[in-house]
Amino acid sequence: MENNRELPWTGERFVPSCTGQLLYEHLHRYAVAAALADGKRVLDIACGEGYGANLLAATAAQVIGVDIASEVIAHARQAYRKENLIFREGSCLNIPVEDHSIDLVVSFETIEHIDEPLAFLQEIKRVLAVDGALIMSSPDKAEYTDRTGATNPFHKQELYHEEFLLLLKQHFKRCRIGKQKLVAGSWIAADDLAAEDTFGTFSGDIHSIAFRPGVYRGVYSLALCSDARLPAWKLGVYANSRESERIWNLVERFGSPENIQNTVASLEQRAARQAEVLAQLRSHLGELKSQLNSSRIGLTRTQARVDELTGDLRRQLLATKKLTWLLSETEKSAARLRASRRWKIANPFAALKAFLSGREVEGYGHLEKIVSDYLQWRPHHPEVYKIDEQIGGLEHRSLASPPRLAGPNGSTAAPITPPAPTKPIEFPVRDSVDVSVIIPVFNQLQFTQSSLASIQDNQADQSLEVIVVDDSSTDGTEETLRRIPGLVYLRNEENVGFVASCNRGAAKARGNYLVFLNNDTVVTAGWLSALRETFQFEPHAGLVGSKLIYPDGRLQEAGGIIWRDGSGWNRGKFDDPRKPEYNFLREVDYCSAAC
Repeated sequence: MENNRELPWTGERFVPSCTGQLLYEHLHRYAVAAALADGKRVLDIACGEGYGANLLAATAAQVIGVDIASEVIAHARQAYRKENLIFREGSCLNIPVEDHSIDLVVSFETIEHIDEPLAFLQEIKRVLAVDGALIMSSPDKAEYTDRTGATNPFHKQELYHEEFLLLLKQHFKRCRIGKQKLVAGSWIAADDLAAEDTFGTFSGDIHSIAFRPGVYRGVYSLALCSDARLPAWKLGVYANSRESERIWNLVERFGSPENIQNTVASLEQRAARQAEVLAQLRSHLGELKSQLNSSRIGLTRTQARVDELTGDLRRQLLATKKLTWLLSETEKSAARLRASRRWKIANPFAALKAFLSGREVEGYGHLEKIVSDYLQWRPHHPEVYKIDEQIGGLEHRSLASPPRLAGPNGSTAAPITPPAPTKPIEFPVRDSVDVSVIIPVFNQLQFTQSSLASIQDNQADQSLEVIVVDDSSTDGTEETLRRIPGLVYLRNEENVGFVASCNRGAAKARGNYLVFLNNDTVVTAGWLSALRETFQFEPHAGLVGSKLIYPDGRLQEAGGIIWRDGSGWNRGKFDDPRKPEYNFLREVDYCSAAC
């Protein structure tokens, strides 16, 4: 049974997800070791994540995998489970195995990581049976480091091929050594080996060919050691047809490794140029975004001006409608005056003249003239009869949603005078409260009074207290608010700002719930109960906001939106607040501090 979860690639320890050269180097070595492990008791020292020990267990009688990293051993125990496979945590210098209990020790790419290689070899000798064998590999410093100029930060000390052989001979009576190297070439082998056959490396070109026994310029040294007779060694090429075909296809296509390198370099240069073009495009995109943002601001200001002028025009039309009505009523009043008994008694000569001439009784001359001029003017101006329709059209336009490009600043509404309280403002004093309403103010006394009056009129049966934090107002706010019964009034000695004022009010609050309210906000019936009951519907809610409506009836917001670029917008701003999409409980990105 195997577990597909893998350890992360650290840069040194092999994991099954590795591919390419690293994969074939490791598989080839374990393939050679597996041929030696048949029916034996095997120790895989520094076994890593356990894939090699698992391969050895396919032929061995028993395999013990040892590694110093506890998380690696824990992974191996879960990933590779066989009856003849055991994983133990331990050090190379203190192997958790009994003396002379192992037939074959496998140690690949380990000795170069150890500060005390002699002690490591002595520990291997301790656990090996008398006729046991060691198969060990290590990078040849001449090829691995000197020729390439590369260094491996994980290696403590590296050995040259000859040094590696000499070190092993100091601990074992018999040693055979070879080399390993990844190549792209051709392989020729007899179907059956003869004693006189020689295995080696051919090299050269069409002008000359050379032969060297073994692996020429091998990167890794591979040794087989024992104090007894050495077992037969199965050596050969670890072939992978698919990878070989890929390599040869590249060579066929590009002609030589140099051409491949040149092509790669060309592609890298092209990628660099494309990255430069991409950076320029991104810069241009940034400029366009900046221009678009400026356009948003300009559009928002234009919309604000349009809204302001529309409001002015609507008010003018209302005034015109009222004036037209007054003129119509004047005409009716004049007719009633002329027909009244009182007028005829008070003006007997005018009545007698009207009787003798057969005309209507004359009224006041200037009034009659105004009425006469109006009656002559009205038939030629049918637009007077469409004033209601025009006012309705302007109201409809004010409810229309502006383009989404409008920025978060919104429009500037026409100046509005808040309604004055119609009765004295006062609040009940309670021993305990459920809700604390906190209103930070700075001047604007009329708005504050209007807001407090609306709270008084719409508090219903809610147990609340009202806290006003005066941020050093200079317009008479202090003198007025201190006299309001039941109001908790706090005054800052100096102007500290909106947030600090809110925090001071919150510190003074006694309620279980805090409501932060702007002083220009007028609340309506049921406002607080709707906010309060939301916490019953949504027990995990931490903050609840209300729908805000401009004084002219347009929607200010039904919750906030944060766009991908970090900018914000009020959901439904300037739209009709009666629409269904703004009249249900929903989760939003943020709530306004207005309420």
